[in-house]
Amino acid sequence: MSEESNQSTVNPEDGTETPAGITGNPPDGAQEEPPAGAPGGDGNDWKAIARSWEDKARRYKEKADRLDEIEEAGKSDLQKATERADKAESELAKLQATHEHETLVNRIAVEKGVPASLLTGDDEQSIEASADALIAWNKSTRPGFPQDTGGSSNKQPVTVESIESIDDPVARVRARAANQHRYG
Repeated sequence: MSEESNQSTVNPEDGTETPAGITGNPPDGAQEEPPAGAPGGDGNDWKAIARSWEDKARRYKEKADRLDEIEEAGKSDLQKATERADKAESELAKLQATHEHETLVNRIAVEKGVPASLLTGDDEQSIEASADALIAWNKSTRPGFPQDTGGSSNKQPVTVESIESIDDPVARVRARAANQHRYG
């Protein structure tokens, strides 16, 4: 196949550009009637011109694909292995960085007592600042109720003897009804 020039010609009369290898006038200098519906009536068959450019683009695409195949086939096994190793190393580095970040976030979450999913930041200081901000926010939104100190756990366990030792008969009947499972 011969290579065609990529230069186009410009018509000096109307300034239109014609792709290389295609002329707007028929051979022998005879003027032809413009085809019906031809834009501008300048005698160019624009559909044919467009088709020729599409064909040329298709041929160049095929050549580019073949060149890529030849270049890929021309690579040595060592070059291919080196490219695969470089790609694997970069993926490993990304995974290690992600793992280190997640480990740091989880450690700080456990230390501060906040959910790890709510922590943000890229380094230890920014993650700790995020945790401290969450703790401060949580304290500011808590209602002002006194904290439970666990005082109710000092109660003596209920036994049948403790129920029967209740002096008030109404309270004793209520205690028996509440603890029926102890009588059995």
